[in-house]
Amino acid sequence: VVMGRRTNTIKVAEHVTVRRVRGPKKGTSNVYYWRCEVYDPATRERRTLWTEWATLADATALADDAHRRGRATPDRGATYAEVRTVRDLMEVWIGDAIDQRADLTDSTRSNYRAKATRLAKALGHVRLDDLTKRRLGRYRDDSIREGRAPLTVRSEFTVLAIAAKWGREERITDCEPMFPRHKARTTREKYTPTRDEVWALIDQLDADGAPLWVRVATFLLATTGARIGAIATLTWGALDLERGLMQIDWKGRERSVALPAEVVERLTTMRPVECDPEQRVITGVTANTVRKYLTAYIDKAAEAAGLPRFTPHALRRSVLNALYESGAAIHEVADQLGQSPATALRAYAAARPERKHAMVERAGLGARPEPTPDNVTPLHG
Repeated sequence: VVMGRRTNTIKVAEHVTVRRVRGPKKGTSNVYYWRCEVYDPATRERRTLWTEWATLADATALADDAHRRGRATPDRGATYAEVRTVRDLMEVWIGDAIDQRADLTDSTRSNYRAKATRLAKALGHVRLDDLTKRRLGRYRDDSIREGRAPLTVRSEFTVLAIAAKWGREERITDCEPMFPRHKARTTREKYTPTRDEVWALIDQLDADGAPLWVRVATFLLATTGARIGAIATLTWGALDLERGLMQIDWKGRERSVALPAEVVERLTTMRPVECDPEQRVITGVTANTVRKYLTAYIDKAAEAAGLPRFTPHALRRSVLNALYESGAAIHEVADQLGQSPATALRAYAAARPERKHAMVERAGLGARPEPTPDNVTPLHG
């Protein structure tokens, strides 16, 4: 082992080096982030064997182990002469790359394996030289039509790209998948429910016996207009029920939100007797749980109640529209919801068709004005 200047680089063998990338790790004085690389003179390219937070001694041991097991050999193509399809690539990539990497956590390795299994099942028969935009675009669209999330499909494409890159580095294949430029999106209309529909949703969640955190989060979203992220992290310490106020800290900006009397009454009955108000969140679950699963509960309840599908954020638009229709001033509505007046009007105050009709009827745009002394011109002669 040859140490470089200030031990930023460790030369383990010819063309194999370990570089200190950053560090030290927070809370330590000798744990740094290392990257082990191999240089291929034939292509003049470097490729990463592994990355790891480690001490100098541990990083050196990892590098020695990687080189000893042959993972730094530039050309291993002859070993993989039979890798022709996506299934072949996924199998050798998992077995020879992912399962052998000591720097990966068990959850990361399991995640890679699950996505590789899905790709092998759906695209296993596809030849590596046939991974065109058209082929992968069709897979993407079919997956989304089956109800899978676009981000899930995108993550599978990422795994396929990583495996293909590893295959090129190992001289297994020269394929470069051609991914579609734009992913297909779910066609969910930006629907804003009426107040009647909002309360029908709340009643349906109660009738379905939805978890308490679902009913609490939905109720607060529908009555305060707060963002889902603010409700997901709201603690009891942020409430001043005596004054009917809720303190929200959003992106470093604090503001007070006025609470309706019905909300104050309901929260008063829910408040725990003994708890740390600054630590105990109102929903009783993690913020990630609220963000990840609330939409599914709302979808299910909306379908059961015969309502159009809408997102949790649509409840915020519903509150904003209700405030505007009550005659509140624009700046008051914007302050309540934490928006600038221009942003609030542009993003949320989309007029419904029925409101448009009522507006033009009130303005009398299609009716001839009735004769009055002020608008009658006398005719002479």
